Amino acid sequence: TQALSIGFSVVLSIVFVVLALLLLRGSNGGRIATWVVGGIWLLCGFCGLASSFFLLVLDGIPGWLTAYSIASSALSVILFIAIIVLLLLPASNDYFKPKPREQLY
Repeated sequence: TQALSIGFSVVLSIVFVVLALLLLRGSNGGRIATWVVGGIWLLCGFCGLASSFFLLVLDGIPGWLTAYSIASSALSVILFIAIIVLLLLPASNDYFKPKPREQLY
């Protein structure tokens, strides 16, 4: 299970790096893909927050682990909300507009 967790983390890291590179290029497809991945990540983040609060009830779970779990899930949710909002601003529309190609005569 630890190898599966590490593999999943590596795949997610690659996805986030690819999305970041697409956004830096000004790709509208990357913008849309970021909205989709961000929405899915928000859903997972809210579920992570809910499960973290259930850790409070369980005995044998160290308090620092519960606090870390809640903080990391909350930070993830806040950051992805910020990313989605920033991608929806009118200023970002200008950034992602297709640039006219130069014509050689």
